[in-house]
Amino acid sequence: MHSNEIIHRDLKGANLLIGRDGTLKIADWGLARGHRLQGKRSRYTTPVITLWYRPPELLMGQNEYGTEVDMWSVGCIFAEMIRKQALLRGRDDPEQLQVIFNTLGTPKLEAGAPGSAVNPEYQFDVWPSVARCPMWKNPIGPQCAAAPKPRKLQEMFGGRAHLAPVRTTAAAGPAAVLKEKKKHAMLDLLERMLILEPSRRLSASDALAHEYFYIERPCKPEELPRFNVTSVHELDMKNKYHKEQQREQRRRQEAAAAQAQAQAQAQAQAQVQVQASSSGAWTVVE
Repeated sequence: MHSNEIIHRDLKGANLLIGRDGTLKIADWGLARGHRLQGKRSRYTTPVITLWYRPPELLMGQNEYGTEVDMWSVGCIFAEMIRKQALLRGRDDPEQLQVIFNTLGTPKLEAGAPGSAVNPEYQFDVWPSVARCPMWKNPIGPQCAAAPKPRKLQEMFGGRAHLAPVRTTAAAGPAAVLKEKKKHAMLDLLERMLILEPSRRLSASDALAHEYFYIERPCKPEELPRFNVTSVHELDMKNKYHKEQQREQRRRQEAAAAQAQAQAQAQAQAQVQVQASSSGAWTVVE
């Protein structure tokens, strides 16, 4: 997509379709636009991309952008796959920006600024070009300078690269070394797609070349799990849900009717027995 000079501008989980054979297809191209990989950047509108997947530069009014806005969305989707829930969930633009800064750190104009990570290699919240965003000078910039916040992504996923470079010794055992290496690679890939500075974010080709995908042998298409479902279309799933609800409702009604009938029979038998005992005769109840 990006190599064909197209930016999608609305990547999210709901727009990714996976076939029964594991084939991934991107849907909903209504906001897609052409983009020149070389030369002067074009100007685009900023209220694009679903809020939870929208990068901070768009939230601050930057209208000159390229494929890096899609890569931010990909990073959000990757984090969502790991956490089983969205990473950055705001209710409106101002709150979304605060959620981003609370999680990924406030923009630092230079390395070593207050709130920076201990590890000098972990400077993913340094964003010198943020000064070009229309909303930076007023009011966001002064707010970030007054209360700088550190980046917390490593802590959220149990990493420690923000404290010091990761070094795993062989004494821990092969399985532990591999597990730690995979986690470190996963977090490194995630971090580099969610770098605040747009020009430093991984491109799609660089992300595919990341070591995360090659620590173990990549899965071949024919080895992917198959989906044993008749349909994954939203309308079909809704209809299936309604049918299941109707079946469940009928089952409950039938169970309630059977219970009422059993209670009625029990009451009738009890009444017959009472009448028989009062008359002094025994009556066989079948």
